[in-house]
Amino acid sequence: HGGKLLFIIVGDLNAKAEYEENALAISDQWLYVWNSTDKKLSYEIPIKSIKTITVKRVYGNALIRIEQKTGEMLDVFRFTYSVASLCD
Repeated sequence: HGGKLLFIIVGDLNAKAEYEENALAISDQWLYVWNSTDKKLSYEIPIKSIKTITVKRVYGNALIRIEQKTGEMLDVFRFTYSVASLCD
């Protein structure tokens, strides 16, 4: 899809809160989430479709929640508190 890569965060949990390497990458045009189990992208979201991005702390871990302009809510990236300071 392209765009200028701005940053990557390497995480340590999958969507089920099981230990697994994953990565969140942000470009100036896209948000990508990759997981090591499937070795493919879990999410490819155009930045222009995102209304808000928040970090939500839950019991024992945290996640990145995206609200799209359509109103759809997506929990796209889960991680332990050791990674949380990188996501705030």
